[in-house]
Formats: sequence, C-alpha cells, structure tokens
Amino acid sequence: MEEFLKIYRKFYNRIALESILKSLLIGTIISSVVGIILSIVLYLLGLNMIWVAITAFVIADIIATIVLYLVKYKPDEASVARRVDLEGLKERLITMVENKDDDSFMAKLQREDAIRSAEKIKETKLKLCIGRKPIIASSVLLIFTVASFITFGIGLNGGFPSFDDIITPEPEIEYVNVAYFENEGGRIDGESYQILAKGSSTSEVLAVADDGYMFEIWSDGVTTPNRMDNDVQENLEVFAIFIEINEIEDPSEQMDPNLPSDGDIGGIDGEGLPPHGAGAAGKYEEYNQVIDGNTYYRDVYKKYYEEAIKILNAGGEIPAYMREIIEQYFGVIK
Repeated sequence: MEEFLKIYRKFYNRIALESILKSLLIGTIISSVVGIILSIVLYLLGLNMIWVAITAFVIADIIATIVLYLVKYKPDEASVARRVDLEGLKERLITMVENKDDDSFMAKLQREDAIRSAEKIKETKLKLCIGRKPIIASSVLLIFTVASFITFGIGLNGGFPSFDDIITPEPEIEYVNVAYFENEGGRIDGESYQILAKGSSTSEVLAVADDGYMFEIWSDGVTTPNRMDNDVQENLEVFAIFIEINEIEDPSEQMDPNLPSDGDIGGIDGEGLPPHGAGAAGKYEEYNQVIDGNTYYRDVYKKYYEEAIKILNAGGEIPAYMREIIEQYFGVIK
C-alpha cells in the first residue's frame, strides 16, 4: 500500500491545483455578483461607502473558494485514480483502489501491475481540465465588478447625478422680469431692470426727484419713494410719477383774499393752515402752502418729518432718502 500512496501523492498535487482553480473561478463568479449588487444598492441609497462593496467582494471570493474546494472539488483517492486511468491505464488504478483491502493473490498481482503502469506516467501529463465557460464567465463578471466599483464610486462622490437626482430632477427655475421706470422729473437709483426667480424679492430701488420736482407715487399705488417688492410671481412694470413744483416771482399775484392774516398761519405742525387747494405756488410764503393749485405740499412731506422725529428720538439715523425729502421740503419753503 505504501507504493500506492507514493503514486497517489504524485498525481494528487496536480489534480488539487486543478480543483483550486475551479473553486477560485466559481467563487469569483459568486463574489462578483455580490459586489455588483452591493454597489447598486449603495448607489440607490446614496451611501458613499463603496469600500463596503469591495470588502464584501473579497471576503465572498475567499469564502466561496474555500467552501467550493472542500465540498465539491477536493480530490480523493477514487477521483485521482480515475483521472490517471484516463491516460491509458484502462481502470487499473481505480480497480486497485476498490480492492485495496483485498489480500488475495490475484488482488496483489493487480496492484503491482497498476503501480508499474502508473510509474511510467509523469504528473505533468495530466492536463488541467477547467473548462472555458467558468473562465469566460468569471472574467466578464470580474470586469463588470471592477467597473461598477469605479462608476458608482465616482457617482457617490458627486462625479455625476445621484439616483435621487435622476428620478426626481430639480424643477426648472422660472424667472420673472421686473422693470422700474421714471417719468419726467426724476430718476431711479438702484437696479431699474431686474431678472429674478419667481417668488423671490427684488433689490431696493429709490425714486429720486430732480430739482423743481417732487415724488408723488408709483403707478401701482406705492406711496414711498423707496421700494422692494417681495414674492414676485409675475412680470412687473411700474413707473415713478413726479410732479413739478412751480415757483413764481410774486406770490401776491396768486394770493387768495380769503386767506387768514400772517398771524393766523400755523407752524410746521400744520395747525391753522388754509384748507386744501387754497392757493397755488411752489415757493412758500406765510399765506401759501399749496403747490400748482392742487397738491397740498405739507401734507405730502409732513409724514416724513414726523417719522424722522421718531427715529431721532429713538436714537436712530434718518435714512438717506428721508433726509433728502425733508431737505427738499425746507429748501422749497424758505
């Protein structure tokens, strides 16, 4: 039996190598499927953990190879004997293995003949029979696995849109146009033409009157010269409307004989003023607070003055546009 063990070891290593390669190829197929599936799952979940898929691929390959070798492909005495017999021994070795416990004379003669025949065969003569299909399948899947690691790894690091971005793309931004125009007598300070996303706010603009004019109102009813429109949902075009302040050389020519005397005219607070529309002039005299026969000048500016007093009493600073309006007012009434 010692001679048989010598022959057995001679061919076992060769056939074991073949079994290991088969196990490795089939294990690579299994682990590649695991790696690809994990890569896809990580990408769909948006988890930047591609190393988990790579680690799982390696571990699955090792485990699958070992299990396949031990359970399915590990050679034994019978499988080695059959492979060697294929080299022309006509089942001499397999017969010897089957009758190894037979001590009869004929069995001994048969074993001696089988050993002599096997010694004439070199182990390298045994071809490694792996098969093309496992080689092709494992190679293709391995390429796909590496490609998935690279592709999904880049995707998870922001190289291309994530799965969430693909199935729920960002809504297209809708824009609106906002235009601020000035009529004769003034100008617009700030961005007079703005393009902004629907629902957002404009930057602030200010309607500034030229000399001899005053701001009256915006065409959409806004009464303050400065404005900032919020939550703009559609295109907007508005005009700043200015009115001319008429100055005359001799205000007594426009004086209404029904006006009260000099001592009856009130101060800056507006008490004792003539009724609205009592006169028409751009320059202030004690008897006149009406501009161009229609607009009561102090009514327009009084609110800015009162607001400025509140700001000063609170320790604040008067805004530039408000200061300019007040200065214009006192410049007119001098």
